[in-house]
Amino acid sequence: MTSSELRSRVGKVFMFGFQGESPSDALRHFLGDRGVGGVIVFTRNARDGAALADLVTEIRALAPEPILIAIDHEGGPVLRLSSGASQLPSAMALSATGNPDRAALAGRIAGAELAAMGVDINLAPVLDVNTNRDNPGIGCRSFGETAGDVVRFALPYLKALQEAGVSATAKHFPGKGSASLDAHFDLPYITRGEADLRSVDLEPFRQAAAAGIDCFMGSHTVYEAFGDQVPATLSRKVMTGMLREELQFPGVLITDDLEMGAIRDHFGFERAIRSSFTAGADQLLICHEAEKQTAAMDLIEESIRSGEISEGRLDESVARVSRLQQKHAVRRQAGSAPLKELLSRHRADVDALWRDSICLLRDPQRSLPLRRDQQVLAVFPELAELSPVDEGSGEDPALPQLMQQALPRLSSAHFTPRNIETPALPSDQVEAAELTLFFSYNAHVDPDQTRLLQSVQKRSKRFVLVALRNPYDLRFARPEDTALASLGFRKDVLIRLSRVLLEGAGAPGRLPAGAVC
Repeated sequence: MTSSELRSRVGKVFMFGFQGESPSDALRHFLGDRGVGGVIVFTRNARDGAALADLVTEIRALAPEPILIAIDHEGGPVLRLSSGASQLPSAMALSATGNPDRAALAGRIAGAELAAMGVDINLAPVLDVNTNRDNPGIGCRSFGETAGDVVRFALPYLKALQEAGVSATAKHFPGKGSASLDAHFDLPYITRGEADLRSVDLEPFRQAAAAGIDCFMGSHTVYEAFGDQVPATLSRKVMTGMLREELQFPGVLITDDLEMGAIRDHFGFERAIRSSFTAGADQLLICHEAEKQTAAMDLIEESIRSGEISEGRLDESVARVSRLQQKHAVRRQAGSAPLKELLSRHRADVDALWRDSICLLRDPQRSLPLRRDQQVLAVFPELAELSPVDEGSGEDPALPQLMQQALPRLSSAHFTPRNIETPALPSDQVEAAELTLFFSYNAHVDPDQTRLLQSVQKRSKRFVLVALRNPYDLRFARPEDTALASLGFRKDVLIRLSRVLLEGAGAPGRLPAGAVC
């Protein structure tokens, strides 16, 4: 194999992100001279769906061979496009509808729109079983708290997504729903026994592999029961032994971002690159720094030249990536409906998904709908990013303005989750209100927000708690309080939520079993 052949083959096993709304100089070099096999796009790269479609066309023109374009488009908190694409519900919101056909509908919508933008891989769905309700990185990104619920809703979603022409990705293998840390910031350790891991966490992935899902993504999490003290991403026992040999998965295995804190701060970049590839990964994901992207390719290239990594190991991954590239090259030739037409066609279905997912747990004092003549205090959160996976992808939903238009006597207060610097609300402001609305934003893992919530609750005449993100905040609702979960905070769901609050519109969703303790 010549040096140029080796270089282009090594490039295939990498997927890179870049900065800016047009291809960077580094990306142009990686595509044209080093044969990089995939590109991941983020909010920072495209302001809307039409812009993304133009960008994808530009990227493909730079590559002499077919490449894979990927995006995180889970729904709910993880959406990269704030406009020009349907704002779909989170996985947990889909399961709250109680109807797996709703999950399939969301998969069809996502697949059709992403295909129209030229995207090949959706890095979704999340198959983690959310057994730890205080998991800071999963929550409503999961379809539920049991393997059965996750399988029941995830499989229709992923099958519909792939039938629409976009590869689905099962993540985060072999399941990190019981983690207590977010891998973006630190290294999670899971201490559950092997029997539990296999019967609960692993089961949705087993089903996804059997269903023919195209891609898997490994987890930056240590599983003590499997005997390694390294994350699954770096473990050959997990990535090859369990995924390839036990689950018989033949598709493309993608790492999670190798710049995350769980890897960077505990194992070092060079070790992570070598170990993830030798463990069995087909595409190494590096989302940000061009210097690291160059260094990673050089490292694998040098390791193959020295014999530290065999050419056979490289051949395995190149073959898998090439098969998926060709599959999507053929699919793109068939074309797709125009994005603008799809958005119009999907509008009513998206509204129905949100309508059916909002959950009214209880309203014992018949506080809803709110009356126009009421003196209402509303406490709103800033819709801040709680994890880098959020990436600021939502447009301002202007919920305070929606409320103010309907309630002339509304007064409001605001707080910033995880950064509550303002003092507790003045007693007279709370006590003057006939009713207080508190819109929580993952208070269950935010002690300062919990204290603010309970302080306001204690002094309120009537209290309505609305959980805007994870439903687990509703554990703070007292029996006499009205309690709702929107399972989302995007503009579409907040407009629907305002109708529940102000007009008495239905909220037929049902929370996952045990979601409120």
